[in-house]
Amino acid sequence: MKLEIETNLIAEEGDFLRQKLDEFNEPFAGPRRPEDFGLAVRDEGGVVVAGLIASCIWEWLHINIIWVSDELRGQGYGSSLLMAAEKEGIARNREFAMLHTFSFQARPFYERHGYRLSGELVDFPKGHSQYKMYKRLANG
Repeated sequence: MKLEIETNLIAEEGDFLRQKLDEFNEPFAGPRRPEDFGLAVRDEGGVVVAGLIASCIWEWLHINIIWVSDELRGQGYGSSLLMAAEKEGIARNREFAMLHTFSFQARPFYERHGYRLSGELVDFPKGHSQYKMYKRLANG
């Protein structure tokens, strides 16, 4: 056998590795039940000006990305996206939500929406922290 460092696994190889890990995990954690979805706010021309990407795994909704353009910040679009994602998570029978945010991003925003800190990774990136946050959803 030969160990090779590869920078670009083909999609099928990545899928194979995910499947094998899922097979190992399932007796302990149950079916992973992965589902992905996104939300978009578009201007009159159809250009995305705010949006959210989320994944559902096991009983969890994971907010992967939430972004609002500078022009729209502070006008409630972030809150609307977050609440819509949580509602979708509940519709998909998820009990909890989690996300990561950096010290230069939106921790107070998420705390106002009921998220609690569960961990901090210091100096990621250097001079900053990454926060892991979670909350129980309404159906949980």
